Amino acid sequence: MLSTPPIDTSHAFSNLSSLKNAARNQSPEALKETAQLFEAQFIQMLFKTMRASSVGDEVFGSEQTKFYQEMYDKEIANTLAKTGQLGFADMIVKQLSTQMNEQPDKTVSIESTGLGLTTVKATDVEKTKTVAEKIESYVDKVWSAAKNAADKLNIKPEILIAQSALETGWGQHIGQHAAGKFNHNYFGIKADDSWKGQSSAQKTQEFNGRFLQTVNDDFRAYDSTEKSFDDYAEFILTNKRYAELPGSEPENYVQKLQQQGYATDPQYADKITSIMNNPHFQEKIAALQPQDLLNQDDNTIRVSP
Repeated sequence: MLSTPPIDTSHAFSNLSSLKNAARNQSPEALKETAQLFEAQFIQMLFKTMRASSVGDEVFGSEQTKFYQEMYDKEIANTLAKTGQLGFADMIVKQLSTQMNEQPDKTVSIESTGLGLTTVKATDVEKTKTVAEKIESYVDKVWSAAKNAADKLNIKPEILIAQSALETGWGQHIGQHAAGKFNHNYFGIKADDSWKGQSSAQKTQEFNGRFLQTVNDDFRAYDSTEKSFDDYAEFILTNKRYAELPGSEPENYVQKLQQQGYATDPQYADKITSIMNNPHFQEKIAALQPQDLLNQDDNTIRVSP
């Protein structure tokens, strides 16, 4: 059996790094030149692989012969790359040139905006704008329902908005009935034996110790967003283990919620808090608060007429 020695790819990776730098600097001349160098290196690797796989020549198999063969292969590879007979370099230039023209300015990271989500990482400014729009759209959608449910629990509505945003991925992952209708379950409440309403079977991810696993379970289903938020308030108020939650401040509320086993995610409270601390989220919540609440301040001195 023939053995093929490992191929040294260090030069190829070096050229690849140069290729990326040329694309980043948006220099067409440098990009073309570096692409040709990369193609030449690739062709040399092919030649070396083919020669290493051959039986060899006992008469002309000296180290000196191999040295001249490598020089010859290098010259042939450079010639093929410059003449563009294989077209590999042209493909690289075309692909990266298209990316340069389409690539937006990258200066802001979505990861640093404190969304509390682990599904998306991006750095484009335009994508950051999309995140702000997604937050605004979601808060507008659930604000009324969250406000009514929060009043029943004597808490701030942003707690419920942030928790439901985490549970549903900002409304993008709301389960459906078999008939295709949304179940409007914004808080991931399961349908146990005590539940007499509608339900739908869904796949969900839960932590089993340190490991995340996918399970199938039945979840409560509602006809509307409002009914989901109302049932959540009722669920908290009638469940003895959550007796300390009503009337709590935001961070205390979510910490107690996790301590009492509402979710299996060990970072559940931190993720909700991260959403509530997001600047876009706070700005939107402040804009929706009634004007009289915005003007209230314990340190404000009011003079009676």
